[in-house]
Amino acid sequence: MPGYILHLTAAEIFLQSLEKKGIQPAWTKLEKSDFRAGNLMPDTVKEKSASHFRSRETSGDIVQYPILPEFLKKYGRLLNDKSCLGYYFHLYVDYRFFSEFLGTIVRFCDREGREEKRKERICTAEILKNKTYVMPQEFFSEEYYYGDYTKMNTWLTDHYGLSFEFPRIPDNPGIEEVEYADLARICEELKAYMKVPPEAASELKVFDLEKLTEFIEQIADCEEFKRHLSGISENNSCII
Repeated sequence: MPGYILHLTAAEIFLQSLEKKGIQPAWTKLEKSDFRAGNLMPDTVKEKSASHFRSRETSGDIVQYPILPEFLKKYGRLLNDKSCLGYYFHLYVDYRFFSEFLGTIVRFCDREGREEKRKERICTAEILKNKTYVMPQEFFSEEYYYGDYTKMNTWLTDHYGLSFEFPRIPDNPGIEEVEYADLARICEELKAYMKVPPEAASELKVFDLEKLTEFIEQIADCEEFKRHLSGISENNSCII
């Protein structure tokens, strides 16, 4: 899944696009902070299936998408709360990332080289950037996929002006899958992620940094997200 820093990047792109495009009503600083905090909440728990609203039917797949309608069915009435909207934005980014972008960087194959999604049938992961073949568990490791996130953290933070400071922990509007108090712990963890120089982003093994940021900037744009909300319900289009 995209890491904390990439989700904060998406949140920041969204907020900056609101300002650039003059979307009204204007958000206060606290509302923006609450939205950023909400973007972190789904990843604060160890077992992420419930917090990400994944289907049990896909539990054996190498990649699981959030089931966005399930979240909306349970919490759609809370989307006017900026932290809840941020939580949903996290799930939206995950869905777009896994359904549209992941397949451009890796191909999971069975022993005959056919594309496969079930974990027990997958033998290799083909990294499309350089046609490297590794074991699936090796792909999802600090050597490759997660290691690239580590290498990008400082560059993304500097490039998009990310902040790890939250003036308050938002009140949980009623989301049962997470504890909002965990935000304090996550803030301390975020500071430790700045352990590599920004130049490390030039040494990615899986991602193309330019293509990744172009994709995130596209899906995180406020007008793109508003179109998504409008597609779900006309009533939701006025939330932002």
